[in-house]
Amino acid sequence: MDMLNIPATSKARVITTLKAIIDAHEAKKEYAPSAAIKAGRGAKVLIEDYTPQAEVVYRVMESGMSLGNTVVVLNQWRRRRTLEPISYGCLQRFVRSSAVMVLEKRETIKSGSKDEGTTWAWARCQFAQQLKRQFRKGARIAAGGPTYVAAEDGDDPAQAALELPIFRGGRGVWRRAPPQDQAGPRDQV
Repeated sequence: MDMLNIPATSKARVITTLKAIIDAHEAKKEYAPSAAIKAGRGAKVLIEDYTPQAEVVYRVMESGMSLGNTVVVLNQWRRRRTLEPISYGCLQRFVRSSAVMVLEKRETIKSGSKDEGTTWAWARCQFAQQLKRQFRKGARIAAGGPTYVAAEDGDDPAQAALELPIFRGGRGVWRRAPPQDQAGPRDQV
């Protein structure tokens, strides 16, 4: 106990635990430290699956809001029904243990990988293809051509309408601040 910096006030608990480990070993069983914990203890569950509160969480998180924003929306919903607000940790535990929601994490390897099968690589490829279509569309419109060509813009006119043309050849202006010791208008290039 001295080597592990266990306080002297915990001596009885340490002896009880060591005896339980020895008894389990002699009985050729695996020691389970949580076996003595009685069911029903702990904090009361405030949100359960398939309840009206859970439906609020499902809808809000499905719309893409963060866990923090979801707590705000859910607490507003709870206040209207004269319920106490919940904490971020409470919602986090519900989301983690929910049988309805499937949480996915973004892959940690985002760039530099030569694996073309990753989600990141697929998304970057789709983004590059969209940019290419938008540049082609801008060049075609600037030359007096039509705003939609199925062969170049894709076979879905609604999606093509969302992909706004990008025009090259515009005139750009940038301003440079004069040195601090000179007073006067900014230079325009």
